[in-house]
Amino acid sequence: GINTACRHLSDWLDMPFRQITHQMVLDRFNKISQEKNKQGKPKRTTANNVFRDLRTVFNNWIALHPGSDFKNPTTVLSKKRHKTSPRRNWVKTVNEGGQFVRWWKAVEAERSKTIRDYLIITMLHGARESETARLEWKHLDFGKKKITYSDTKNGEDYEFPMSRMVYDV
Repeated sequence: GINTACRHLSDWLDMPFRQITHQMVLDRFNKISQEKNKQGKPKRTTANNVFRDLRTVFNNWIALHPGSDFKNPTTVLSKKRHKTSPRRNWVKTVNEGGQFVRWWKAVEAERSKTIRDYLIITMLHGARESETARLEWKHLDFGKKKITYSDTKNGEDYEFPMSRMVYDV
């Protein structure tokens, strides 16, 4: 997120934003795109994400200052973004030494009941951490065995049934 953008654009942080040009954006996008990740592959997704975040910052500023003549310099990338494939590395659940089994055992060994319960409910509901963290007692209906998630990322509230394990937690 924004931390990654700040890391890749650290030398721009003290610069007046009006000094950031289309050419600077294009050059930095290409530079990040050519860097290698831990697997030795180009950081194309990172480049996309860094400049998506920067584009958002500029667009929000422009929206707050409608009379300004400032033009978002990231528009130079409108046709330049990298096409990326969906992620294909999933948590392995098949055997005793699999990632999920190790994760589950670590959660069970967690001394804090609150943290353990939070992790279990988040995992079993496939919820975002922030949505589980915002839950209050009023969101839990033990009679109907449902949890209501409010103010979600997509802006919609939804009810999710409690499994027996979630109900027990």
